[in-house]
Amino acid sequence: MRVRAEAIGVGSMDELRQKTPTELKTDLKTLRGLGVDMKFQRVYGQLEDSTKPRLNRQNIARVLTVVREKQIQQFLLTDEEVAKQLEAGVTLSAGKNDPPSRIGRDDLAGSDARSATLAMRLWARMRKNPDFFRRTQNIAKV
Repeated sequence: MRVRAEAIGVGSMDELRQKTPTELKTDLKTLRGLGVDMKFQRVYGQLEDSTKPRLNRQNIARVLTVVREKQIQQFLLTDEEVAKQLEAGVTLSAGKNDPPSRIGRDDLAGSDARSATLAMRLWARMRKNPDFFRRTQNIAKV
C-alpha cells in the first residue's frame, strides 16, 4: 500500500514496518506535532491544502497500527502458551494468494507484511479462548 508520509520519510507500509519501535514513537511525535501546527494554520487561514490534516490523521493511524502489531508480535513470540500451540502445529494463511501452511516462530518473527498478518490472525484465533484473553489484557497500550 502506498503511503503519503513525506514528514517521516516513508513511502509504503513495508518501509514503516521495517522501523524500530523507537523510530516509530519518534515518527508519531512528529506527526502529532504537525497535526497541531495544521490546526493553527487552519485557524489563521494559512493552510493551503485542506486535505493535509486528513492525510496526517491517516498516517498517525498507520503508525499506531504498526506499533500495535509489533507489541502483539513480541507478546506472541514470548508467550509460553503460543509456543505450545506452534509446536503442536497451527495452520494459517496470510491471504488469498498465500496457501494455508503450518507456521512457526520464524514465520511470526519477521518485519514484513506476511509476518504481521500471520501474527494478527494467530492473535485473533487465540483470543477466543477466555483464559488467553484475560492474560492478554495486560499488554501495554500505545
